[in-house]
Amino acid sequence: MKYAIDKQFGIWRYARQPVMGKWFFKLGEKMLNTEKYFRAIKNIQVTNIEQITPEGYALKSYMITTQCVTSDAVILYLHGGGFCFKGSDAHVANAVKYAQGVGCKLLFVDYRLAHNHPYPTPEDDCILMYKYLIDNAEIVGISAQKIIIAGDSAGGNLTLGVFYAACRQGLQKPAGLMLIYPVVHNKMQTASMKQFVDTPMWHAKLNKAMWDTYLPHKEVANLFAQNHVEANLYAAFPKTYIETAQFDCLRDEALDLANQLQTAGVDVTLNQTQGTMHGYDQVDCQISRDNIQKRIDWLVRMVSR
Repeated sequence: MKYAIDKQFGIWRYARQPVMGKWFFKLGEKMLNTEKYFRAIKNIQVTNIEQITPEGYALKSYMITTQCVTSDAVILYLHGGGFCFKGSDAHVANAVKYAQGVGCKLLFVDYRLAHNHPYPTPEDDCILMYKYLIDNAEIVGISAQKIIIAGDSAGGNLTLGVFYAACRQGLQKPAGLMLIYPVVHNKMQTASMKQFVDTPMWHAKLNKAMWDTYLPHKEVANLFAQNHVEANLYAAFPKTYIETAQFDCLRDEALDLANQLQTAGVDVTLNQTQGTMHGYDQVDCQISRDNIQKRIDWLVRMVSR
């Protein structure tokens, strides 16, 4: 089916991803090299931070410090990729834009991937790095009261997971959440999920393959539902930015979340982008630049409070 995706996205309007399987994930791991993308950054300090997980895994993260740090806030950035792909060059480029535009540090988490480590491992990795920022705020040079968690797509779900864990565990809550065309839950019953089964970049069939990989058996799916879908913590949310793409199977679950939060009295900034598909901001065009700036403007308002 053809969709009225803006012509600015060129050939990406027609990009059809194959339905994912383990062979596809392994290929993606070989093709994407997050550490290499960070090494290629010019005129910005990137510090490798390694934390040992309870199982003894050496978890890597990358702290971005630009030349124009003016705030003691920090962004904890959790990249997308269906829980199964490493951070791309576009993820790294956007993270640098956020850090530069806001004037604060940014921690980019290289969490483990679902085809080898299903739920809750990727989320636990992100929670570990959130705790790291809280426990080492003075050493890192940030304020534990000014941690903003941000994530796109599956990273948006990890963002929600870290927030829910902070509530459950009595941790310092984040100052704000930024959710960019986020994965919200695994129900897959919204109108957009039923409609967009062949959209470019991402669609409902891929979404199901993602969930089958991230939640491979009933016990894990039940745990996820308990910690996410059934959390019912809407009133506890901090200020939240939610962005959707028009032709995206995930659109309506993000809109439903925005409605739930607004009903609970949460300060929500909702940006419904038009003529866009999931992952549209990987294409450098005016629509992408305008909406990345909207994200930065929201982040600036958050850190200047």
